[in-house]
Amino acid sequence: MNGVAFRIGVSALNVEIYGFKIQGFSNSLNDGLLIEGNNNTVGKVGGENVIVQNNTGIIISGNNNIIQSNYIGTDFAGNDLGNLDHGVLITGGGQDNQVGGETAGEGNYIHYNGNLASDDGVRINGSSTIKNRVIGNSMTCNSGLAVNLVFSVPANTANNGIATPLITEITNAKISGLVGEGVVSGSDIHVYFSSDACDYSQGLTYLGKTTTQPDGSFSYNTGTTQNGAFSVTLTTTEDGTSQMGAAAYYGVNITEDSGDGSLRNALELSNSIDGQNTYIDFNFSGAGPWTIELSTQLPDMHSSFVLDGATQTGFDLAGGKYVTIDGKNAVNTILPIISNTGADSIHVSNIGFTGALNSCIGTSNTGTGSTQVLDFRNNIIGLTGNAGIDEAINIGQAELLMVEDNYIGFDHTGTGTSRPIVGSGIYVGDWVD
Repeated sequence: MNGVAFRIGVSALNVEIYGFKIQGFSNSLNDGLLIEGNNNTVGKVGGENVIVQNNTGIIISGNNNIIQSNYIGTDFAGNDLGNLDHGVLITGGGQDNQVGGETAGEGNYIHYNGNLASDDGVRINGSSTIKNRVIGNSMTCNSGLAVNLVFSVPANTANNGIATPLITEITNAKISGLVGEGVVSGSDIHVYFSSDACDYSQGLTYLGKTTTQPDGSFSYNTGTTQNGAFSVTLTTTEDGTSQMGAAAYYGVNITEDSGDGSLRNALELSNSIDGQNTYIDFNFSGAGPWTIELSTQLPDMHSSFVLDGATQTGFDLAGGKYVTIDGKNAVNTILPIISNTGADSIHVSNIGFTGALNSCIGTSNTGTGSTQVLDFRNNIIGLTGNAGIDEAINIGQAELLMVEDNYIGFDHTGTGTSRPIVGSGIYVGDWVD
Protein backbone atom coordinates (compact mmCIF):
# COMPACT_ATOMS: atom_id res chain seq x y z
CA MET A 1 0.00 0.00 0.00
CA ASN A 2 1.32 3.41 -0.93
CA GLY A 3 -0.79 6.25 0.47
CA VAL A 4 -2.95 5.97 3.59
CA ALA A 5 -4.58 3.10 5.44
CA PHE A 6 -7.80 4.98 6.36
CA ARG A 7 -9.10 8.09 4.64
CA ILE A 8 -12.07 10.13 5.78
CA GLY A 9 -12.89 12.34 2.79
CA VAL A 10 -13.84 16.00 2.63
CA SER A 11 -17.57 15.32 2.47
CA ALA A 12 -17.54 12.75 5.29
CA LEU A 13 -19.26 13.79 8.53
CA ASN A 14 -19.66 12.13 11.91
CA VAL A 15 -17.55 9.09 11.10
CA GLU A 16 -16.47 7.13 14.19
CA ILE A 17 -13.42 4.84 14.22
CA TYR A 18 -13.07 2.57 17.25
CA GLY A 19 -11.07 -0.52 18.10
CA PHE A 20 -8.74 -0.73 15.10
CA LYS A 21 -5.05 -1.44 14.85
CA ILE A 22 -3.75 0.76 12.05
CA GLN A 23 -0.28 -0.56 11.37
CA GLY A 24 1.67 0.43 8.29
CA PHE A 25 3.05 -2.07 5.80
CA SER A 26 5.97 0.29 5.30
CA ASN A 27 6.41 3.29 7.53
CA SER A 28 8.26 5.10 4.74
CA LEU A 29 5.33 4.77 2.28
CA ASN A 30 1.94 5.06 3.94
CA ASP A 31 0.29 7.22 6.59
CA GLY A 32 -2.10 5.71 9.08
CA LEU A 33 -5.21 7.88 9.00
CA LEU A 34 -6.09 10.95 6.91
CA ILE A 35 -9.05 13.07 8.06
CA GLU A 36 -10.18 15.65 5.49
CA GLY A 37 -13.78 15.91 6.68
CA ASN A 38 -15.40 17.51 9.71
CA ASN A 39 -16.93 16.38 13.02
CA ASN A 40 -15.37 12.93 13.05
CA THR A 41 -14.21 10.94 16.09
CA VAL A 42 -11.23 8.61 16.35
CA GLY A 43 -11.14 6.59 19.56
CA LYS A 44 -13.05 6.68 22.83
CA VAL A 45 -12.76 5.18 26.29
CA GLY A 46 -13.32 1.47 25.68
CA GLY A 47 -12.88 1.92 21.93
CA GLU A 48 -9.19 2.77 21.65
CA ASN A 49 -7.21 2.48 18.42
CA VAL A 50 -3.57 1.49 18.08
CA ILE A 51 -1.84 3.52 15.36
CA VAL A 52 1.78 2.47 14.83
CA GLN A 53 4.56 1.96 12.27
CA ASN A 54 3.14 4.33 9.71
CA ASN A 55 4.81 7.36 8.15
CA THR A 56 2.65 9.86 10.09
CA GLY A 57 0.11 8.31 12.43
CA ILE A 58 -2.82 10.72 11.89
CA ILE A 59 -3.11 13.67 9.49
CA ILE A 60 -5.96 16.13 9.98
CA SER A 61 -6.95 18.91 7.56
CA GLY A 62 -10.65 19.06 8.46
CA ASN A 63 -12.41 20.84 11.31
CA ASN A 64 -13.96 19.87 14.65
CA ASN A 65 -12.50 16.38 14.75
CA ILE A 66 -11.78 14.59 18.04
CA ILE A 67 -8.84 12.24 18.62
CA GLN A 68 -9.11 10.55 22.02
CA SER A 69 -7.98 7.48 23.97
CA ASN A 70 -5.66 6.16 21.24
CA TYR A 71 -2.20 4.63 21.34
CA ILE A 72 -0.15 6.53 18.77
CA GLY A 73 3.38 5.18 18.35
CA THR A 74 2.89 2.65 21.12
CA ASP A 75 0.45 -0.11 22.14
CA PHE A 76 -1.45 -1.20 25.23
CA ALA A 77 1.74 -2.66 26.69
CA GLY A 78 3.72 0.55 26.14
CA ASN A 79 6.06 -0.94 23.52
CA ASP A 80 8.25 1.27 21.32
CA LEU A 81 6.62 0.82 17.90
CA GLY A 82 6.56 4.41 16.71
CA ASN A 83 5.52 6.18 13.57
CA LEU A 84 8.34 7.32 11.32
CA ASP A 85 7.41 11.01 11.23
CA HIS A 86 4.84 12.73 13.44
CA GLY A 87 2.34 11.09 15.74
CA VAL A 88 -0.38 13.59 14.76
CA LEU A 89 -0.13 16.31 12.08
CA ILE A 90 -2.79 19.04 11.89
CA THR A 91 -2.33 21.04 8.70
CA GLY A 92 -4.03 22.58 5.66
CA GLY A 93 -6.13 25.08 7.60
CA GLY A 94 -7.68 22.54 9.96
CA GLN A 95 -9.47 24.30 12.82
CA ASP A 96 -11.12 23.50 16.16
CA ASN A 97 -9.75 19.97 16.32
CA GLN A 98 -9.04 18.35 19.68
CA VAL A 99 -6.33 15.81 20.47
CA GLY A 100 -6.99 14.36 23.91
CA GLY A 101 -9.34 15.46 26.67
CA GLU A 102 -9.56 16.39 30.32
CA THR A 103 -11.66 13.46 31.54
CA ALA A 104 -9.85 10.32 32.70
CA GLY A 105 -9.12 8.02 29.76
CA GLU A 106 -9.66 10.64 27.05
CA GLY A 107 -5.99 11.45 26.63
CA ASN A 108 -3.98 9.69 23.95
CA TYR A 109 -0.68 7.90 24.54
CA ILE A 110 1.59 9.63 22.04
CA HIS A 111 4.97 7.94 22.46
CA TYR A 112 8.05 7.06 20.37
CA ASN A 113 7.12 8.97 17.22
CA GLY A 114 9.70 10.37 14.82
CA ASN A 115 13.06 9.52 13.41
CA LEU A 116 14.50 13.05 13.24
CA ALA A 117 14.56 16.01 15.61
CA SER A 118 12.01 17.67 13.32
CA ASP A 119 9.46 14.90 13.93
CA ASP A 120 7.00 15.74 16.70
CA GLY A 121 4.40 14.12 18.88
CA VAL A 122 1.80 16.61 17.62
CA ARG A 123 2.72 19.10 14.90
CA ILE A 124 0.37 21.96 13.97
CA ASN A 125 1.34 23.57 10.70
CA GLY A 126 0.23 26.72 8.84
CA SER A 127 -1.01 30.20 9.67
CA SER A 128 -4.64 29.29 8.93
CA THR A 129 -4.45 26.16 11.06
CA ILE A 130 -5.80 27.57 14.33
CA LYS A 131 -7.90 26.89 17.43
CA ASN A 132 -6.60 23.35 17.73
CA ARG A 133 -6.44 21.92 21.26
CA VAL A 134 -3.92 19.37 22.52
CA ILE A 135 -4.86 18.54 26.11
CA GLY A 136 -4.61 15.76 28.65
CA ASN A 137 -2.37 13.40 26.68
CA SER A 138 0.54 11.25 27.79
CA MET A 139 3.53 12.29 25.67
CA THR A 140 7.11 11.09 25.83
CA CYS A 141 10.03 9.82 23.76
CA ASN A 142 8.99 11.67 20.61
CA SER A 143 12.04 12.71 18.59
CA GLY A 144 11.12 16.40 18.36
CA LEU A 145 8.73 18.36 20.56
CA ALA A 146 5.63 17.11 22.30
CA VAL A 147 3.61 19.93 20.66
CA ASN A 148 5.17 22.00 17.88
CA LEU A 149 3.56 25.07 16.34
CA VAL A 150 5.35 25.50 13.04
CA PHE A 151 6.05 28.99 11.72
CA SER A 152 8.16 30.81 9.18
CA VAL A 153 7.83 34.12 11.01
CA PRO A 154 5.94 34.78 14.28
CA ALA A 155 3.07 36.43 12.42
CA ASN A 156 2.62 33.30 10.27
CA THR A 157 2.30 30.66 12.95
CA ALA A 158 -0.13 27.84 13.63
CA ASN A 159 -2.66 28.46 16.43
CA ASN A 160 -2.02 32.20 15.98
CA GLY A 161 1.46 31.78 17.46
CA ILE A 162 0.09 31.50 21.00
CA ALA A 163 2.99 32.07 23.37
CA THR A 164 4.38 29.31 25.56
CA PRO A 165 3.68 29.83 29.29
CA LEU A 166 6.64 30.27 31.61
CA ILE A 167 7.12 28.40 34.88
CA THR A 168 8.65 30.91 37.33
CA GLU A 169 8.86 28.81 40.50
CA ILE A 170 8.30 25.31 41.81
CA THR A 171 8.10 24.60 45.54
CA ASN A 172 7.32 21.42 47.44
CA ALA A 173 3.62 22.25 47.18
CA LYS A 174 2.98 24.51 44.18
CA ILE A 175 3.89 25.42 40.60
CA SER A 176 3.72 29.11 39.65
CA GLY A 177 4.09 30.85 36.32
CA LEU A 178 3.17 33.58 33.87
CA VAL A 179 1.61 33.90 30.42
CA GLY A 180 2.15 36.63 27.85
CA GLU A 181 0.31 39.92 27.57
CA GLY A 182 -3.23 39.93 26.24
CA VAL A 183 -4.20 36.43 27.39
CA VAL A 184 -7.81 36.40 28.59
CA SER A 185 -8.17 35.77 32.31
CA GLY A 186 -9.54 32.29 32.97
CA SER A 187 -7.69 30.65 30.10
CA ASP A 188 -6.66 27.06 30.69
CA ILE A 189 -3.24 25.93 31.89
CA HIS A 190 -2.78 22.15 31.63
CA VAL A 191 -0.10 20.63 33.83
CA TYR A 192 1.98 17.50 33.20
CA PHE A 193 4.70 15.58 35.06
CA SER A 194 7.50 13.31 33.90
CA SER A 195 10.20 11.31 35.62
CA ASP A 196 10.99 9.53 32.35
CA ALA A 197 14.64 10.01 31.43
CA CYS A 198 13.73 9.39 27.79
CA ASP A 199 12.41 12.95 27.69
CA TYR A 200 11.67 14.91 30.84
CA SER A 201 10.07 17.83 29.00
CA GLN A 202 7.20 16.17 27.11
CA GLY A 203 4.69 15.39 29.84
CA LEU A 204 4.34 11.67 30.53
CA THR A 205 1.52 12.07 33.06
CA TYR A 206 -1.36 14.55 32.89
CA LEU A 207 -1.99 16.05 36.34
CA GLY A 208 -4.85 18.48 35.76
CA LYS A 209 -5.50 22.11 34.98
CA THR A 210 -5.69 25.56 36.47
CA THR A 211 -6.58 28.93 34.95
CA THR A 212 -4.86 32.24 34.38
CA GLN A 213 -5.44 35.28 36.60
CA PRO A 214 -6.07 38.88 35.43
CA ASP A 215 -2.38 39.76 35.97
CA GLY A 216 -1.24 36.87 33.74
CA SER A 217 -0.12 34.66 36.59
CA PHE A 218 -1.16 31.09 37.30
CA SER A 219 -0.56 28.55 40.04
CA TYR A 220 -1.22 24.85 40.46
CA ASN A 221 -1.23 23.12 43.83
CA THR A 222 0.63 19.83 43.68
CA GLY A 223 0.01 18.69 47.23
CA THR A 224 3.49 17.24 47.66
CA THR A 225 5.67 17.96 44.65
CA GLN A 226 7.41 14.94 43.12
CA ASN A 227 11.03 15.04 42.00
CA GLY A 228 11.08 15.38 38.25
CA ALA A 229 10.01 17.66 35.42
CA PHE A 230 6.78 19.59 35.01
CA SER A 231 5.36 20.90 31.73
CA VAL A 232 2.55 23.35 31.10
CA THR A 233 0.55 24.45 28.08
CA LEU A 234 -1.76 27.42 27.58
CA THR A 235 -5.06 26.89 25.75
CA THR A 236 -7.38 29.73 24.72
CA THR A 237 -10.64 29.79 22.82
CA GLU A 238 -9.33 32.01 20.05
CA ASP A 239 -5.95 30.38 19.51
CA GLY A 240 -5.86 26.76 20.70
CA THR A 241 -2.95 25.18 22.55
CA SER A 242 0.61 26.44 22.88
CA GLN A 243 3.86 24.55 22.94
CA MET A 244 5.00 23.19 26.30
CA GLY A 245 6.93 25.24 28.83
CA ALA A 246 8.90 23.11 31.27
CA ALA A 247 10.93 23.23 34.46
CA ALA A 248 11.99 20.70 37.08
CA TYR A 249 11.91 20.27 40.85
CA TYR A 250 14.00 18.29 43.31
CA GLY A 251 13.59 18.19 47.07
CA VAL A 252 16.86 17.32 48.83
CA ASN A 253 16.02 15.43 52.03
CA ILE A 254 19.19 13.49 52.93
CA THR A 255 22.62 14.85 53.88
CA GLU A 256 24.46 11.89 52.38
CA ASP A 257 26.70 12.58 49.41
CA SER A 258 24.70 10.43 47.00
CA GLY A 259 21.50 8.46 46.64
CA ASP A 260 17.83 9.21 46.21
CA GLY A 261 17.07 12.56 47.82
CA SER A 262 20.67 13.81 47.73
CA LEU A 263 21.99 17.11 46.41
CA ARG A 264 24.11 15.19 43.92
CA ASN A 265 21.01 13.55 42.47
CA ALA A 266 19.29 16.94 42.25
CA LEU A 267 22.17 18.44 40.26
CA GLU A 268 22.36 15.39 37.99
CA LEU A 269 18.65 15.77 37.24
CA SER A 270 19.25 19.41 36.34
CA ASN A 271 22.00 18.45 33.91
CA SER A 272 19.84 15.77 32.33
CA ILE A 273 17.22 18.34 31.32
CA ASP A 274 19.56 21.10 30.17
CA GLY A 275 17.52 23.94 28.68
CA GLN A 276 15.02 24.09 31.53
CA ASN A 277 15.25 25.55 35.01
CA THR A 278 15.53 23.18 37.98
CA TYR A 279 14.28 24.41 41.36
CA ILE A 280 16.15 22.66 44.19
CA ASP A 281 14.65 22.80 47.68
CA PHE A 282 16.01 21.51 50.97
CA ASN A 283 13.67 19.40 53.09
CA PHE A 284 15.87 17.99 55.87
CA SER A 285 14.45 16.82 59.18
CA GLY A 286 15.68 18.17 62.49
CA ALA A 287 16.34 21.64 63.86
CA GLY A 288 19.66 22.22 62.09
CA PRO A 289 22.25 23.25 61.21
CA TRP A 290 22.55 20.74 58.37
CA THR A 291 25.79 19.64 56.67
CA ILE A 292 26.26 17.73 53.42
CA GLU A 293 29.69 16.07 53.48
CA LEU A 294 31.11 15.33 50.04
CA SER A 295 33.37 12.41 49.22
CA THR A 296 33.88 13.53 45.61
CA GLN A 297 33.35 16.76 43.69
CA LEU A 298 29.78 17.58 42.71
CA PRO A 299 29.02 17.14 38.98
CA ASP A 300 30.17 19.76 36.47
CA MET A 301 27.04 21.86 36.05
CA HIS A 302 25.97 22.84 32.54
CA SER A 303 22.33 23.66 33.16
CA SER A 304 20.06 26.29 34.71
CA PHE A 305 19.13 25.85 38.35
CA VAL A 306 18.04 27.66 41.51
CA LEU A 307 19.69 26.47 44.74
CA ASP A 308 18.34 28.32 47.77
CA GLY A 309 19.10 27.27 51.35
CA ALA A 310 16.24 29.44 52.64
CA THR A 311 13.79 26.82 51.35
CA GLN A 312 14.80 24.65 54.33
CA THR A 313 12.23 24.75 57.15
CA GLY A 314 13.88 26.34 60.18
CA PHE A 315 16.45 28.28 58.14
CA ASP A 316 17.91 31.03 60.32
CA LEU A 317 21.15 32.53 59.05
CA ALA A 318 21.64 34.82 62.04
CA GLY A 319 21.06 31.90 64.36
CA GLY A 320 23.55 29.68 62.54
CA LYS A 321 20.90 27.29 61.22
CA TYR A 322 21.62 26.86 57.55
CA VAL A 323 22.75 24.21 55.05
CA THR A 324 26.51 23.81 54.56
CA ILE A 325 28.19 21.86 51.76
CA ASP A 326 31.52 20.56 53.06
CA GLY A 327 34.19 19.35 50.66
CA LYS A 328 36.16 17.85 53.58
CA ASN A 329 39.35 19.14 51.92
CA ALA A 330 38.99 16.26 49.46
CA VAL A 331 37.63 18.08 46.40
CA ASN A 332 39.20 20.80 44.26
CA THR A 333 35.98 22.75 43.61
CA ILE A 334 32.75 22.12 45.50
CA LEU A 335 30.36 23.49 42.86
CA PRO A 336 31.95 23.54 39.36
CA ILE A 337 29.94 25.36 36.68
CA ILE A 338 30.86 24.62 33.07
CA SER A 339 28.95 26.63 30.48
CA ASN A 340 28.62 24.87 27.15
CA THR A 341 25.60 26.58 25.65
CA GLY A 342 25.73 30.21 26.75
CA ALA A 343 22.13 29.99 27.93
CA ASP A 344 22.52 28.85 31.52
CA SER A 345 21.03 30.87 34.38
CA ILE A 346 22.34 29.93 37.84
CA HIS A 347 21.15 31.27 41.19
CA VAL A 348 22.81 30.16 44.45
CA SER A 349 21.85 31.73 47.77
CA ASN A 350 21.79 31.16 51.52
CA ILE A 351 24.25 28.23 51.45
CA GLY A 352 27.44 27.59 53.41
CA PHE A 353 30.47 26.37 51.44
CA THR A 354 33.60 25.06 53.12
CA GLY A 355 36.47 22.59 52.78
CA ALA A 356 37.59 23.00 49.14
CA LEU A 357 41.20 22.53 48.05
CA ASN A 358 40.92 25.31 45.46
CA SER A 359 37.56 27.06 45.12
CA CYS A 360 34.14 26.69 46.64
CA ILE A 361 32.48 27.88 43.44
CA GLY A 362 34.26 27.89 40.09
CA THR A 363 33.11 28.57 36.55
CA SER A 364 34.66 28.06 33.14
CA ASN A 365 33.55 27.92 29.53
CA THR A 366 34.07 24.88 27.35
CA GLY A 367 31.37 25.50 24.79
CA THR A 368 29.85 28.13 22.53
CA GLY A 369 29.26 30.89 25.05
CA SER A 370 29.68 32.11 28.57
CA THR A 371 27.10 31.45 31.25
CA GLN A 372 24.22 33.88 30.82
CA VAL A 373 23.47 34.66 34.48
CA LEU A 374 25.48 33.90 37.61
CA ASP A 375 23.79 35.11 40.78
CA PHE A 376 25.48 34.38 44.16
CA ARG A 377 23.85 36.03 47.15
CA ASN A 378 24.00 35.69 50.92
CA ASN A 379 26.30 32.66 50.97
CA ILE A 380 28.91 31.87 53.64
CA ILE A 381 32.20 30.86 52.05
CA GLY A 382 35.47 29.90 53.71
CA LEU A 383 37.97 27.30 54.88
CA THR A 384 39.11 27.01 51.29
CA GLY A 385 42.27 27.08 49.23
CA ASN A 386 45.77 25.81 49.85
CA ALA A 387 47.88 28.26 47.85
CA GLY A 388 48.03 31.95 47.06
CA ILE A 389 46.70 31.35 43.53
CA ASP A 390 43.43 29.86 44.78
CA GLU A 391 40.17 31.80 44.98
CA ALA A 392 37.09 31.18 47.14
CA ILE A 393 34.87 32.24 44.20
CA ASN A 394 36.41 31.85 40.74
CA ILE A 395 34.29 33.35 37.95
CA GLY A 396 35.71 32.52 34.55
CA GLN A 397 33.02 33.95 32.28
CA ALA A 398 29.50 35.31 32.71
CA GLU A 399 27.23 37.63 30.76
CA LEU A 400 25.49 38.99 33.86
CA LEU A 401 27.30 38.54 37.18
CA MET A 402 25.85 39.31 40.61
CA VAL A 403 27.88 38.55 43.76
CA GLU A 404 26.21 40.29 46.68
CA ASP A 405 25.93 40.08 50.47
CA ASN A 406 28.17 37.02 50.82
CA TYR A 407 30.34 36.25 53.87
CA ILE A 408 33.80 35.33 52.53
CA GLY A 409 36.29 34.20 55.13
CA PHE A 410 33.88 34.93 57.99
CA ASP A 411 31.16 33.04 59.79
CA HIS A 412 27.46 33.87 59.76
CA THR A 413 27.92 36.69 62.26
CA GLY A 414 30.16 38.53 59.82
CA THR A 415 32.80 39.03 62.48
CA GLY A 416 34.33 35.63 63.28
CA THR A 417 37.32 34.19 61.42
CA SER A 418 36.33 30.54 61.70
CA ARG A 419 36.27 30.21 57.91
CA PRO A 420 39.58 31.64 56.66
CA ILE A 421 40.61 31.42 53.04
CA VAL A 422 43.98 30.94 51.38
CA GLY A 423 44.44 33.06 48.25
CA SER A 424 41.86 35.50 46.90
CA GLY A 425 38.27 35.98 47.94
CA ILE A 426 36.82 36.60 44.47
CA TYR A 427 38.42 36.27 41.03
CA VAL A 428 36.52 37.56 37.99
CA GLY A 429 37.78 36.88 34.48
CA ASP A 430 35.71 37.78 31.41
CA TRP A 431 32.20 39.16 31.79
CA VAL A 432 29.93 41.64 30.09
CA ASP A 433 27.83 43.27 32.84
